[in-house]
Amino acid sequence: MNVVAVSDLHLLLHAASPGDLLTNAVRQKAPWLPCFLAEADDVPAGPRPYHSGSVLAHTARCMNQVAGDALAVWMAMVHDAGKLSTPIAMWPHHYGHEDRGATLADIWAKELGLSQAYGRAGHMAALLHMKAGRYSRLRPGKKYDLLRSVAESGFFRVFWLVVDADTKSDISATATADWQRVSALPEEDVEPEISRQRRIALLTKSSTVTRP
Repeated sequence: MNVVAVSDLHLLLHAASPGDLLTNAVRQKAPWLPCFLAEADDVPAGPRPYHSGSVLAHTARCMNQVAGDALAVWMAMVHDAGKLSTPIAMWPHHYGHEDRGATLADIWAKELGLSQAYGRAGHMAALLHMKAGRYSRLRPGKKYDLLRSVAESGFFRVFWLVVDADTKSDISATATADWQRVSALPEEDVEPEISRQRRIALLTKSSTVTRP
């Protein structure tokens, strides 16, 4: 990793409009960028009505939305990395891009000389952003496991910030409130699975709709 590349990446992650800088860097074929990004402007972000435009355009929008937090910008930059390795025959769908993206995020982090924390955060953003985007539709057990996994990573706030940008919604408010509720339950001297089920029960009650 050369000094110029480190400097360029630092400027990108801390820029006021990092997505715009990324777009320019890709279109100018900046040598410090990971080779996977070379065709990002030509890869469709996904099928309508969920997406329009390219992976690059979507990624840039997400990065701009979380500008001001370098780690969140990095996570936004790599969250859809797996779409860049989707076979053309599958376009505009990107089935399985989460796992592929987690692998690419790991590679990018190493190529760009980023810290282990950035590597873990990028991996998680790529792997879990789709599940998190469907948070309201998850079963209570899946919700709890996702919340706990994200909380234990140490990236809870920035992860949900990126999910909000990705989905153009405010999922983070619900996820944060749910986690505060279940994590406030006192620890008891019981089997881990019993404790887990008691916390899931709180989410089950919160998701119950009262009908007239």
